[in-house]
Amino acid sequence: MGSILQSTFVRIPRSTSGNDWILSFRATIRTYGTRILKSLWTGQNEEPDVRTSYQYALDLRERLKDPLRIAVDETEKAQRRYKHYYDRSTRPRKFDVGDLVLVLLPTNSNKLLMQWKGPYRVEEVAATNDYRVNVAGKTKTFHIHLLKKFHQRQNKETQEKRTEKGGAFWKLLAQQYWNQVTTKTA
Repeated sequence: MGSILQSTFVRIPRSTSGNDWILSFRATIRTYGTRILKSLWTGQNEEPDVRTSYQYALDLRERLKDPLRIAVDETEKAQRRYKHYYDRSTRPRKFDVGDLVLVLLPTNSNKLLMQWKGPYRVEEVAATNDYRVNVAGKTKTFHIHLLKKFHQRQNKETQEKRTEKGGAFWKLLAQQYWNQVTTKTA
């Protein structure tokens, strides 16, 4: 209150003897800081709601304990829920020593453009998700997200048989369709 009155003080001379402030407002000038010092030195509080900044910080910390605990609990629940939904669509990947893998590496023409290169052989498992791969004679460590299993193409005869079987399937399907169409029109 003293600081408010102090900031709105207008000097109005009333008498030649005495302080204008005391005569105008019938109060002594006492700032917030001097009030706190007096209450600390004497142990008397003129106003019961006057607290030190240290007391305020302690009270604030105590009041914030419950909301903080609730916020942490809700965050953990949300993280578990997000993990559950994310893990539904993921499949764990694992490579063994000696497996052939493709590695996601920058292209020769543009280091910002990535492409799958390989196959390279896995030399050892460095950690749960890290593998050491022999790339062009050098052993480098890659995270599993940069690796993809290499599937060897089958020989030419097997591919031709597949094509023939696939071709036969489509021929049979076309023949059945043609038979249905011609029986309906006849």
